[in-house]
Amino acid sequence: MNGNGKKKRRKWIIYGGIVVAIVLVCVIAVWAITRGGNKIDPSKLAKVEQGDLAKSVVATGKVEPITKVEVKSKASGIVKKLLVDYGDRVKKGQLLAQLDKEEIQAQVDQSSAGLAAAESSLKAAEADYERAKVDAQGPEVPLLKRAYERAMGMAKEGVVSTSALEEAQKNYELALNKQNVSKAQLTVLKAKIAQSQAQVAQDRANLKQLEEQLPQELKPYDKPIRVRELAPKGTLGKSGKLVKYIHVPGVERVTPWSSPKVVADYLYGTLQLPEQFHPKTKKLTTDKDALERLFRKTKNPDLDILRKVNSLSTIISGFLQDDDSHSISQGMTHANFLPHGTSTGRLSSSEPNMQNITPKAKHIYVPNHPDWCWIEADFSSLENTLAAYFANDEDRLRRMNEPGFNEHKWLANQIYGIPIAEIDKAGWQYDRAKHTNHGADAGMGPKMMAMKYNVPEKDCRDLLLMWKKLNWKSVQWQERTGNQGIKDGVLRNPFSRKRWLWSQKAYTEGLRFILQGTGADICIRSMIALMYERINWSEENVLKVSSVLAPLPRPATLNVQVHDSLLCSSPFGLVDKCIEQMGKAMMQPWKELGGFKFNIAFKVGNPGASWGELHEVK
Repeated sequence: MNGNGKKKRRKWIIYGGIVVAIVLVCVIAVWAITRGGNKIDPSKLAKVEQGDLAKSVVATGKVEPITKVEVKSKASGIVKKLLVDYGDRVKKGQLLAQLDKEEIQAQVDQSSAGLAAAESSLKAAEADYERAKVDAQGPEVPLLKRAYERAMGMAKEGVVSTSALEEAQKNYELALNKQNVSKAQLTVLKAKIAQSQAQVAQDRANLKQLEEQLPQELKPYDKPIRVRELAPKGTLGKSGKLVKYIHVPGVERVTPWSSPKVVADYLYGTLQLPEQFHPKTKKLTTDKDALERLFRKTKNPDLDILRKVNSLSTIISGFLQDDDSHSISQGMTHANFLPHGTSTGRLSSSEPNMQNITPKAKHIYVPNHPDWCWIEADFSSLENTLAAYFANDEDRLRRMNEPGFNEHKWLANQIYGIPIAEIDKAGWQYDRAKHTNHGADAGMGPKMMAMKYNVPEKDCRDLLLMWKKLNWKSVQWQERTGNQGIKDGVLRNPFSRKRWLWSQKAYTEGLRFILQGTGADICIRSMIALMYERINWSEENVLKVSSVLAPLPRPATLNVQVHDSLLCSSPFGLVDKCIEQMGKAMMQPWKELGGFKFNIAFKVGNPGASWGELHEVK
């Protein structure tokens, strides 16, 4: 009994504990809920519904097209603009990218110069071939042979002297030798012509390819035209009558950069650049000075290309005319020498103006004979030397008379502190020094120098101040001479050349006249001393203008004068004699300058080499 009672009491205690625990849990839960704890965001709650589960997998991969096409350009170069992106749709003829125009234009210039040189070499080779063909036939050989045989017969009879017989024999043998040499040259010249033809064809192809890369506004194109030509014999017109001429379809090559109107539309319309007007005519202009001013202001790369194209046009129109009426069509050039020169007295020429020849254009000209060469003699810094002489600047004259002295390098050394041996003629420091010397000697101010040489005006002001400190004696001479020109209205140089000065630029015009006019008088007198025999001057007349007689050895010829240099062509074996005579004529003591003499620099080419391939000789 007691045992059963204890068990029942223990059971009720357990049940009671369980109930109490459940009640406590419920109380705690209700307390927690009513206490305002963290609430669940309604957006994270959803109604339980029946549906499908989706599972996705993320992985990297490469998408490739079914058909792949590689796009390549004919030309290589730096890509300046990329006009499409990956995935863009493109169509036939669409522009995809643009290459750097400046690099392309440089290649065009180089190819054009190479083409011009190749064409010139071809014409020279063809002329040599025709001449050798005539010589190979030896038309005079039979005549001289008969004369020699006749002289031999008459000598046996005692009719002619031994000297006459020897002269006839010599003439016959010389003609025979000339004929044999010409026959041997025919094969060589044929090969040279074939080589030149191949080079011309290659250069034309290169040039055509490069022209395709120029900006659209500057590209040449063909324009359909009607061309009049002689009608075939028996051609009837619409009226049924015989006609002399008919018109047939043709094409005309149009070059936009040679048209002032097209260039003006491009500059002032397409590019919206500020309009430029000619200082005298006040009309809209696209001349060389206008392009220089625009490029200096905007630094537009298209303008730089346009300037280069215009320069190339000058070479083509001035030095590469190829119509039947022009001497170049015969493989040679005959420019007109103008001894009266320009208003300042500087010598000039026309058709073409050889004074404007560029270094590239010099590669066009080769000697008339394959075994001849060019010899160029240049007065070293003639106008600068004259300025130092007139100013009695002994220090400057002493420097300029030192062998190998270059005043432009010396000035670059003084301004920029670069050792003379390290100064490169192709560098901008050398150009700045050269422009400063020329501008300062001509009495230019900073503004004029900036416009002429495309240098910032502030830099020009600093450069001119430095020059004046170094050459103060020359500055004093400039002031005396310029003011005298303004006061008297006329100046006379040591050779009695006179110029009247009427304009407001009398100061600078007077300085240029004294330097350029005196330099021209020295050049033309040197030319007379070299060529007086060829122009039928007496020695008496020559000695009135030159203190020496120095005729060029025949058959060498004086071909052209460019500013302060003279260019001769000569058989290679006569180079030393030509240099000797040119030195006598050009380095003579000038009595009009108190016996002053000038230094000369010589350049010589290899046989058959162009004017642009000369090398200096000491």
